[in-house]
Amino acid sequence: MRVTISKLVVASASMLTIIAMATISYFNWSSSVDAIYQLNKSSYMQSSHALGEQLATPVRFKKITNIKEKVEVALQSQNGSLNAIQIYRPNLSLLYSSNEVTESALNGILQEKTVLIDNSNLHQIGVPLYAGKKKTLVGYLVADWNFTQAKGLGNQLSIQSCIIALISVAACVTILLALLNTLWVKPLQKLISLCDKLSSGECDLSKRLEFKRQNELGMLACSMNHFIEKMEQTLIPIHQGADSVTSISKDLDHYLASIGNKITRQRDAIKTTVQFSEQAQQSFSVVKNNTFDTLDSLNRAVKSAKGGQKCLLSALRDNRSMSEKSTHLYTAANEVNRQVMKVTEILGIIRNIAEQTNLLALNAAIEAARAGEEGRGFAVVADEVRGLAEKTSNSTNQVEEILTNLANVSNSLIKITEEGSSTSEASLGSIENAVKDIEKALEDVSQADRMCSTIANSSESQINAMSELVERLLSVDQQIDSLVEDSQHIETNSAKLFSQASNTSQHLSSYNLAV
Repeated sequence: MRVTISKLVVASASMLTIIAMATISYFNWSSSVDAIYQLNKSSYMQSSHALGEQLATPVRFKKITNIKEKVEVALQSQNGSLNAIQIYRPNLSLLYSSNEVTESALNGILQEKTVLIDNSNLHQIGVPLYAGKKKTLVGYLVADWNFTQAKGLGNQLSIQSCIIALISVAACVTILLALLNTLWVKPLQKLISLCDKLSSGECDLSKRLEFKRQNELGMLACSMNHFIEKMEQTLIPIHQGADSVTSISKDLDHYLASIGNKITRQRDAIKTTVQFSEQAQQSFSVVKNNTFDTLDSLNRAVKSAKGGQKCLLSALRDNRSMSEKSTHLYTAANEVNRQVMKVTEILGIIRNIAEQTNLLALNAAIEAARAGEEGRGFAVVADEVRGLAEKTSNSTNQVEEILTNLANVSNSLIKITEEGSSTSEASLGSIENAVKDIEKALEDVSQADRMCSTIANSSESQINAMSELVERLLSVDQQIDSLVEDSQHIETNSAKLFSQASNTSQHLSSYNLAV
């Protein structure tokens, strides 16, 4: 491939644009990813502190069940960002861990929330737990966080930055190409095209470079126009003399060529007629054969259409049956949905009772604590009642979740049934229309069968007539051929005389001189 100045300029400018846009996109992406990581760290610190406040009281009273429930809720609510939670006693011994622990994450006492480990895969935060009015230290919380979501956002930002960079590069390169094409490439192409025409055998001296800019290209175009004008003024007298010689030779050749042309036209006309007649004869034969093939195809089409009509009628009956079943299914799904709503209302009542029971048990525990040693048995009963109330509330939530899923499935079934019923009705209409179209098509095919039979008979008669015409034209063509040979000898001698006279005129006419 030839490397030109235009291509080098375009390639260099495009490369610089791509490098600049890539650099800008990289720095924007890097700063955005750093900001995302910092926001995640701040959010993790706040979430760890809030979780520590929730777990301080259960840790103080060593309520492992309550601690486990709150930890599981926290793990689920973070959508995979929180890996594990560890709780230590004030003496740094492990009280609870959501996963297996091989060694303690704490090396000393913490006075405030502290980042223990910070790398690209793990962000570990330690939080001291204080409970009671005096803010007594009851233990330590260690939360292991990850940057999975931040990495996902970073990847998305990377893709978006690449897309924006590609679009920007494409726009810049397009604008650059347009400017270079207007200011540089097009003028050069015009100059090259004109020079090619002047150097070839068909140079046109009437052409001029239309480039008015006051730069190097404009000066070059002006010099080329002066040179072309000088050449044109030099060749005009020579061309006029050559035209006079050619005109005299042409008059002499005209009379000889006229006789030869008339004979040639007569011979060509006869030969063309013979060819047309033979082609017409072949065409009639093809039409005849195609007509019989069409008759066979039409008969097969009739059989296929009747078979398709039977299949469509069977499908019509099946679709009607399916539409009736969809209606029954829609009614049953509505009834299931109504029953689910009733059960949900009952669960709401049960949940309210459980909450009230929990409050009563809490009040009873407070009264038992006030009673001292005498109310210890009553406190145990109150704790059991509270436990039962919490289990009842949890069970109610699970049942409500199941009923919600059941209601969603029922609603989806109702929607699908409605769509199926509508589709079935539309299908019934389409099948009925198709049956009618097939009946009409059978009538049209029968009419086409009759027309094909008529065409086949007519083609047979035309083939016989064309055979007789071809034989007569061939006899006349042989007589014309002998006359053409004599005419060609005369025309050859006349053409040599005209050729010698017109060579000079033809050579100069290629310059397109303004004579």
